[in-house]
Amino acid sequence: MALALSYKGYWLGAWWSLDRIKQYVQNARELRLSDYSALKWLRVPILAPELEPVLGAAIQRAPLQFLYAWMNHDELPQGVHPSEDSFDAFSILRHFLWNEFSPQFRWEAIRTMGACSPPFDEERCRKHLGNLADISPMLLWDGIEHCRRKCENRYQVVLKIFLNSQVDLPKDAGEKAVFLRFSALQDRASDAIRMGKERLQEVCKHRIQSLQVSGRPLVDLDRRDLLRLGATLNGRKYVAARIAQHFFSRST
Repeated sequence: MALALSYKGYWLGAWWSLDRIKQYVQNARELRLSDYSALKWLRVPILAPELEPVLGAAIQRAPLQFLYAWMNHDELPQGVHPSEDSFDAFSILRHFLWNEFSPQFRWEAIRTMGACSPPFDEERCRKHLGNLADISPMLLWDGIEHCRRKCENRYQVVLKIFLNSQVDLPKDAGEKAVFLRFSALQDRASDAIRMGKERLQEVCKHRIQSLQVSGRPLVDLDRRDLLRLGATLNGRKYVAARIAQHFFSRST
């Protein structure tokens, strides 16, 4: 199914049969953490058209193993060393999890990524929400909800710090500065993917509405446009800022 050439446990090259890997994925009831770790270490082209759909379906059935494997270097055979990845791990995670992440697995994913817990630390909470936003709007949504429940007295402070960070402002920046920076971020996000501002606002509105009503599906056009936004830094920051604004407006 796959062979690798290594030197002292370090990856040098690999050969694989995508057809046989596809068959293995289809026949497996659930892929193990070691399966995902092997795919990552071997640098199998998991976005190849013949493999991506079946692997995507397997990931949605049990996303936690995939998430953990792509963010860590565990479950490798003895003597095998993590390789310097030739790809951005977060971009792979976003491809499969940006638009789809089953609610039953989200809390465990958030906990795995270091859910906020006492003692309260503003910077740690901001970074945690930023990591969630970099993978999936759904994880960010649930992460903010968790923050609201666990840090009720400091919730608005955390939310403001996070919102300001998405528009590259310090935590004590005023509303006018945030408004101006948000408008500039919208312009950059629009230019990055050549999407009109009205459509940009519309697709984020639809994403928020689908998160408010659990189980409400996105139409294919929204899914495609959201994936385009997720592929750019300014697009991700814009989506995150819109979600943070939504919660901030609810709390004031």
